Amino acid sequence: MKRASKRFFLLILCFFCLLEPVGHAKNIGHYGQTFPVKEEDIRKVIMNKLYALQQSGDLEHV
Repeated sequence: MKRASKRFFLLILCFFCLLEPVGHAKNIGHYGQTFPVKEEDIRKVIMNKLYALQQSGDLEHV
């Protein structure tokens, strides 16, 4: 019985060791330099392609 209680204690100890970092997490704000997004909006890209196909008449063939 002593061996089973020792294993149970170690299991509980390991469980709390896994939870410890989550319990002490805090927001430190922005860390490091941030950069603006330089990608074009995908909706605008699609609409521009559709408009170009419509103007050239290729959209009717699709």
